[in-house]
Amino acid sequence: MKFCSNDLIVLRSKYLLYLVALLLAPLGILLYSDYDFISSDTAEILYHVKEINSGIIPYRDSFTHHYLGFLLPLVLIDRFIPLDGHSLWIVAVLYNFITAIGVALCVSEILPQRYANLALLLGVSLGWIPEWQGVIFNVQTMTLPFLIFYIWAQVDFLKNGNGSSLYLGCFLAGALITFDQRLVPAAMVILAALLMRGVWPAKRETVIALVSFLSLPAVLFTWLILNGALNDFVFQTLLFPLIYRNAGNKQAAAWPFKLLLFALKTAPFLILLAALGLAVLIKKERKTGLLLSINLAALVLYLLIGGAGAPNYLMILVPLLLVLCVAGIEGVYSFSRRAGVLVTGLLLLLGFSVYLAPLQYYRATGKWRYQADERTFKETAEFIEEQTAPGVKILVWGYQPQIYLYSNRFSSFKDMGLITVTGTSSAGVAVNREGIVPEMLKEFNKMLSEQPPAIIVIYKPHAKRCGGFPKGCLKNYLDYAKYPEFSYFRCKLENSYRMVKEVEHEEDSAYVYKRIKGEEHGECKF
Repeated sequence: MKFCSNDLIVLRSKYLLYLVALLLAPLGILLYSDYDFISSDTAEILYHVKEINSGIIPYRDSFTHHYLGFLLPLVLIDRFIPLDGHSLWIVAVLYNFITAIGVALCVSEILPQRYANLALLLGVSLGWIPEWQGVIFNVQTMTLPFLIFYIWAQVDFLKNGNGSSLYLGCFLAGALITFDQRLVPAAMVILAALLMRGVWPAKRETVIALVSFLSLPAVLFTWLILNGALNDFVFQTLLFPLIYRNAGNKQAAAWPFKLLLFALKTAPFLILLAALGLAVLIKKERKTGLLLSINLAALVLYLLIGGAGAPNYLMILVPLLLVLCVAGIEGVYSFSRRAGVLVTGLLLLLGFSVYLAPLQYYRATGKWRYQADERTFKETAEFIEEQTAPGVKILVWGYQPQIYLYSNRFSSFKDMGLITVTGTSSAGVAVNREGIVPEMLKEFNKMLSEQPPAIIVIYKPHAKRCGGFPKGCLKNYLDYAKYPEFSYFRCKLENSYRMVKEVEHEEDSAYVYKRIKGEEHGECKF
């Protein structure tokens, strides 16, 4: 095959476009880059990474309630490049960029290359979607690159019968199940690609595909058994979300539908164009269109069984929506070139608006980047480091993993977020106490009795402590002093600990209690 100068020009242009996309990607989160942990969820992700690399088996993640398989890539990165609140932003940019490449590859399977180039640029701009908490590094963020390459492998296998794409798709299906068990329906879509292909692979290829699918889940399942964590896994993945958590919040059943309405309200143009693209694909390439429809249905099902109403859950839809949006643009072009140019311009403008966030924030505040008040976390953590030796366990009431991270200390209780102890709210700020697991409350009290933490921090948010995702303030703090369930905790705090530090700022306060050995002032019973 002869390689001509035109091929070289095309190759150079392609790599130049990828370089431009990589340079643009960080602009989507520039507004928040001065903020170490834009959410407690992000901090907890890093906390569990540090746990695993310190030889500790994480018990539970307080906002997914599922086994933490999705942390594996970060665990590997942290072994070579220690992660913190700043370097995690770099990883977020790389995840966004890799996801954009996957979107472009998917589009290149069904449309001319110029549409794939457009998809790449949309991925690093529109792909952030701040309204859906895309700028926060969360569970969905870590899943998206694997998800979009999984969908690309399906499409490539369906259209070209590529065996390596089948094996890749099966491996990624197993990875998705490992990362987040709510993605089981999405992982099964690879079977639809096999059936639509119409020719079942030979025995050898079937065995390879099956081994590819089972490899990662089998390794981690074995790890769970060897480390005695299988029972915890079953409880975290099935029993807790289905029994305690959903029973503890009567509004849980309505959350997914509110999420879908929120999506229609915040991204109507994106969803409308994606719907058009899906219709175009079904008409133009029936099998491919149906395959993407099944993928979309599986991801919507993820929202229905997700068990939470946070906007970041919608991010699971973004890569596929971008693929369908570009297909929608192609449909508009086929109807009218002028209309196609207009729609393309509007979509690029919508994506470009993400880059303008620092300018809009500057006009409102006089600052170029968002700066949250983390003084309470840092001052409290600094004092803890001074008062304790490395390896000493502490306890934070009020769910602020940042204090653990800044102090380089781990929790004395295996459920760091204390959601099983405080009830439905992972932040301990619920208006009720439903969802408390009686067995875990007993185990919590047993820990206080037999292996008490050296330091207990009582963290209290003020009414002004507002996040932006979603907008609102932390209110209705669950005061341990008011409820009988926490009488033993209150008794131990009053009789075995002495307050040695108070940190207070406009948005929040932290009260540090140090254990006074051999100076109990009363007997506590549970």
